[in-house]
Amino acid sequence: MSKKRMFVPSHFTVAPNTTVMFKDCELRNRHGFEWLEVNCFKDHFAGNEILEGWEIWIEESPVEFLDKIEAYTGVRESQLV
Repeated sequence: MSKKRMFVPSHFTVAPNTTVMFKDCELRNRHGFEWLEVNCFKDHFAGNEILEGWEIWIEESPVEFLDKIEAYTGVRESQLV
């Protein structure tokens, strides 16, 4: 079975009143060409998003990415991972 891989660009957006939860996800910095094998491109989060079991390729560091999610949703980083 192939891995579920998602790419989230640094300019992603989040709709108002959205919650985002990550379960068993691995955040990886985009480098080389491995990220081109993604199954999903996500640049917008809306509603109650629960991402489970994804390898998520991002353009910034995991800390910066989670800080952006927290800034948009108001949910602390410790509740996201």
